[in-house]
Amino acid sequence: MSALGIGELITNIGRDADADIGLGAIGNYLANKKAKRAAQEAVDDVEEQNEEILKSISDYYANNGVTEATGGKMSVGDYVNALKAYNPDEFTYDVQDFSYDKSAEDFYNENADRILADVAKATQQTAAGAGVGRGTGAAQQIASDQVAKNEELWNDAQSAYNADRAQAYNEWSGYTQAKQNEMAQKANAYNQKVENLGTISQLYLDDAQNEFEDTLNAKIAGYQSLNSAKNNLANAGTADAGFYNFFL
Repeated sequence: MSALGIGELITNIGRDADADIGLGAIGNYLANKKAKRAAQEAVDDVEEQNEEILKSISDYYANNGVTEATGGKMSVGDYVNALKAYNPDEFTYDVQDFSYDKSAEDFYNENADRILADVAKATQQTAAGAGVGRGTGAAQQIASDQVAKNEELWNDAQSAYNADRAQAYNEWSGYTQAKQNEMAQKANAYNQKVENLGTISQLYLDDAQNEFEDTLNAKIAGYQSLNSAKNNLANAGTADAGFYNFFL
């Protein structure tokens, strides 16, 4: 083989090698471009998915009925206002001391004078019938009988006084107890109202807390997914494409 033939062979080999390298670079360029496009689409899909998840969470809590049923933030305000408005004096009955202005004299028989006179007359008649007459013995008997009768009248007056005072005290005690019971019922009703408002407001607060936690967790998961997709995008299409890398 001549020297010229060897040179042509080397030239042809070099030309073929350049052609192979060029074709490889173009192939890498096309593969890189496809990989980056796929990675970018993955990033876009993750972003869209994250937005849809957050919207789904927002729509769920906006339409689950809790805010509407509880009154939302106003339920918390109602509960706080009820607590602030509580006044124990409104549920306490000011008990008045028992007062009773009568005495036994008020129950002493108003006909006592006539009764005692009748006793004296009856005793005198009895003494006269017995032949005692108007002497000292009859006078003593009359006085003794009148004292006994007067004591009886006073005993009756005291009994009537005791009964009347006891009835007045029972009426006062019953009224006082009734008023205290009434105040206790009002206090229980108010406390139940406050408790109910607290339960309602807690339903709203729990719902709001759940929404916050679900949204936060979704954002964290979405950020992680998006960050992973972006890392994939940054590392996609790294095969050597030579000059063609400029077009990526």
